[in-house]
Amino acid sequence: LTLWEAYENTIAFRVFDSTTRTNSELWATCSKAMLHNLPVLESECKALHQRPLIIIVMPFSLLLERTILSLKNQLYQNWELHITCDYLNPDTVDCVNSLKRLDERICFVQGGANTFLQAVEGKYVVFMTSSTQLEPQALYRLVQVFQKTNADLVYSDGVIVSDSGTEIVEFVCRPLFSQELLRSNQFIDNFVAFDKHFILSLGKIDVALPGMQLYDLLLRSAEKAEKVVHIPEFLFFTPVTTSASVPSKIDNIVTRSGIILRHMERCGNLCKFDPLPCYPDSFRIKYTLNPGQKVAVIIPTKNAGQLVRQCVDSHRNLLTRI
Repeated sequence: LTLWEAYENTIAFRVFDSTTRTNSELWATCSKAMLHNLPVLESECKALHQRPLIIIVMPFSLLLERTILSLKNQLYQNWELHITCDYLNPDTVDCVNSLKRLDERICFVQGGANTFLQAVEGKYVVFMTSSTQLEPQALYRLVQVFQKTNADLVYSDGVIVSDSGTEIVEFVCRPLFSQELLRSNQFIDNFVAFDKHFILSLGKIDVALPGMQLYDLLLRSAEKAEKVVHIPEFLFFTPVTTSASVPSKIDNIVTRSGIILRHMERCGNLCKFDPLPCYPDSFRIKYTLNPGQKVAVIIPTKNAGQLVRQCVDSHRNLLTRI
């Protein structure tokens, strides 16, 4: 199966859905297609010749049971879950011990991912929030794409659900990877996978950026990655409160601005950027143009001289130094 075949019924609303169906009704159609193909995907997964270990990293939370259950229900079972926590108290210790009893593949790490990434034996590293739940084929899809493309970084589409999990709030249809877009907007914020050797080559995760380590890591990845792959498939769910867990406050805007500024300096780009009034987590970036810089304008045409004349005249009237 191709990545699209299991979700062929989603194409209509990925672009535009002209029906009156609700998000939940649309998702029911998707789920029906996925469940129909799940046995085939399971057979493909079992036939894999190489089954590398996937390291899943997520922060500690008191509400991890559903996330762990979704991991236990994966078609691809060669994974380890590393739960990170900066501070231990008696309640945290009790919760961690109870989680470890759920599955022997669950590990607890005091501190961030830097403390163990170098030592673990996994081939791929996945970052996700502690309230995220995965579709049964999610980890298999990651392995499938990594093995077929030798990608450095892989991400997918997702679904935002109500806190109760009973309603579909929004479909997160992510675009193909664009460094330019990532500078302006962090369109990848959950369930993102890295080749382990690649992520280690980027250096340590900046622990001084609470809540924004992933954004900094993504921009550093964009500077060096040879191949980034988007899986056009809804592979994860996240509650609406978690998807908005990083508030748009002045301190976060300043932190995000600093991340972008350092990224631009590493890339040798001179620019100015301002947060958009309606979307303070997004930025309008204005690049400093070099004096005398020229732009080539290509006008494709065939037997339409008058139209070409209109186009050229409009450029002459509106542009200087043409």
